[in-house]
Amino acid sequence: MAIWARLKDVITKTYKHESGAELPISLALIDSGYLADKVYKFCKSMKRVYPVKGISGAYGKPLLSYGQGKLGGHRIGLYIVNTDLAKDIVHDLLQRGKMHFNE
Repeated sequence: MAIWARLKDVITKTYKHESGAELPISLALIDSGYLADKVYKFCKSMKRVYPVKGISGAYGKPLLSYGQGKLGGHRIGLYIVNTDLAKDIVHDLLQRGKMHFNE
């Protein structure tokens, strides 16, 4: 369970911008493809932290949609990412023959 406490610390911490401003995490998405019940439980205990699940083969579907997962017989909000479309978007943003590094 220590990993969930560590993740909570990372999400609730503020981070210093180069301008000196302290910036909070305004929204977090956690992949629920593995250990879904634990992810759902953690997300339910936090504000502005949502589970997300990637799906492939969803051609023609939007990049991001909203669905529901189940936790102990109760429904929980779940964001669904069209992973094929997401990869296409990232690929299109990359320029051929270039390396991209965050500064």
